[in-house]
Amino acid sequence: MSRRSRISVVATLTAGIIAPLALTTASALAAIAPNGQIAYVARGASTIPFGPTEQQDIWVMNPDGTGAVNLTDTTDIDEFSPVWSPDGSRIAFISDSFTRTLSVMNADGSGKTAIVSGALDPSWGPDGSQIAVMKEREGLAAAVVIVDLDTLAETVVTEHAAMEPVWSPDGSKIAFVDVRPRDLSGSEYR
Repeated sequence: MSRRSRISVVATLTAGIIAPLALTTASALAAIAPNGQIAYVARGASTIPFGPTEQQDIWVMNPDGTGAVNLTDTTDIDEFSPVWSPDGSRIAFISDSFTRTLSVMNADGSGKTAIVSGALDPSWGPDGSQIAVMKEREGLAAAVVIVDLDTLAETVVTEHAAMEPVWSPDGSKIAFVDVRPRDLSGSEYR
């Protein structure tokens, strides 16, 4: 089974229209901005020291599939997991499969900034000033961590293995997948 996928259909919910998109590369991990623009990961040919592979870049396109632009266009570095800021002005993403660096760039691809390494599953806070991630920690289980984008301060949310954080609309809570072994009686849930 191939792990590749394509963004092949976008449904316009208000009009009930389904528009097929003609993309020429394998695409996945789509995120929709408040203005409807779509960020996605597309694979292209690349060569790294281990041999030929398919390198991943972050692309954006209009809701109708036109105007596709490669925002990262890096050689031999994978970028993946694009997530739009709440106001649509920036995109957070993970850069480099080895270091898993949380990075942020402007919606046009300018201003790329590395924030923190060892991260996956970025999720913007509702006010756009923080990003929650699953972060690897030396000698400890990966945890959900909140990164303040102004100070780069990190706040550990979970002391145990957790991933895929998602903020509540008001920013007061974060839901996540807890990967600890469970007591199936349900007695540990509040």
